[in-house]
Parts: sequence; C-alpha cells; structure tokens
Amino acid sequence: MDAKAKILEETRIMLADLSSVDDHTRAWFMKRRAKSARTPDRRHAPRLGLLLDFLFCATLAPLITLAEGVEDSFRWRWESNNSYSARSCYEGMFGARVDMAGALQIWKSHAPPNCRVFMWLAARNRCWTADRLSRRGLPHPASCPFCDQEDETLDHLLMGCVLAREVWAVFLRLWGKLHWMPQPDSTLVHWLQDKKGGPGGNMDLWTAMVLVCWILWRHRNDVVFEGMAPSRAVVIRKISEEAELWRAARLFRGTLVPVEKWRCRE
Repeated sequence: MDAKAKILEETRIMLADLSSVDDHTRAWFMKRRAKSARTPDRRHAPRLGLLLDFLFCATLAPLITLAEGVEDSFRWRWESNNSYSARSCYEGMFGARVDMAGALQIWKSHAPPNCRVFMWLAARNRCWTADRLSRRGLPHPASCPFCDQEDETLDHLLMGCVLAREVWAVFLRLWGKLHWMPQPDSTLVHWLQDKKGGPGGNMDLWTAMVLVCWILWRHRNDVVFEGMAPSRAVVIRKISEEAELWRAARLFRGTLVPVEKWRCRE
C-alpha cells in the first residue's frame, strides 16, 4: 500500500468513527476524497493530512464545555505550572527522536567546533578515505597509509590500524582506561557509545578522545598529501602539543592526568 492509499484508508476509518460530524461536512469531505482518488497526485497527501487534523479536532469539540462569564485560558500541558517554556517546547519537539550512537560523546565534548564536526562526519563514515573514494571512481591510496597492510577505511584508520592502536594504548594507559583499548575490528561509532569517565570526568575524556582521532586524521593527511612517513612518535608529540593548547583555552577542566605529563609518554 503506497503512502496516498494509506492516508485514504486512515481517513476512511477515522471518518466512520466521527459521529459528531454533521452531514454537510461529511458529504463535503467524501466529495474531496473522491476527487483525490481520481487524481493520482502526491500533492493531495498533505491536504488529506490537514483534513485528518481538522476531523480530529472535530472529535474533541464535544468534550469542551463552555461556561458564561468565564474567560478562556491557555494551559501548557508539558509544564506542571501550565506555563509555556522554551525548554519544555524543545523537549516536546525532540522527545521521540532516536539518538545516534556516539552523538552524546561527540557533541557534549569541549573540543573545538571543527573537531566535533569532523568526529560527527567520521561517525557517519562521511570522510574521504580510500573505500569511499574508490566507490566513486576517484584516485585513492591502494592501502592504509599507516600500516600498508589493510584497505583504508575510517574505522581501520582510527581504531584498528597498528599505529592507531599503539597511540590509543599510550593515552588510554595514561588515563587509566586501558580496558577501553579498541580491537582490530572495532567500529568508531560503537566504540564511542558506552564511554563514560565517571562523575565529573566525562567531558574531559570525550574531549581527549576527539583530540586523538583528530590528530590521527591530520597525520593521515600529512602522509597522503605531504609524503610524510607514518610515525607513532610524531602523532603522540602532536597530540601532546595540541592538548597543551586546548588546556590553555580551558577545553580541559582538570579531571584527567595533567596535560604536562602527556609528552613524556612518547
């Protein structure tokens, strides 16, 4: 059953239950429905949706009791005091949303906006690695620029590659989270989704994880476009240097091991 037929069927069922609709309204609606059925145009679907809303309101009308001398009042049902608030409106609009795995860790981190956008694209596999380039017939590396052993995918580059896992091992050990060590077949989005640092420690850990992925990606671009040799030591040094800048900008709030100690772990 296509979308239009489904809407028409729902309308028919609802109309059959609307005992409060007068004969004139019923006849008008049936005429409009017949015209829409003869015209296979999807533009009628939104109109039918509006008619459904109208008929739903018609079912509510008999439940309303008016009293003389009593002023009308508006009540906001999503607040206990019946008053409108932007917070409750926002929650009502997005209450039925389905959160993507890893979204919390990315957007609630204190990383700079460009790094968070990169992580969001990475979690959705929208970065231009070899697998994505090859699907579009574009020039691409023959294998992973880091290890030269596997095909380059984003999950392999940031999680499963030998170089990436060595870098993660250094910093996860430093943060006391070595049990978070990604496996060769780990995917970024599923690895991120359950990472929590305990009371007060989430933001700094999430920010640090974004930093590591960001520097790995930048090092990959240096290898591909600048001809630099892959180097675990270079990645660790750049992460340490960038972490000091982020700390100076107050992106780290002090719940992790002090950033000054990161450099000595190369």
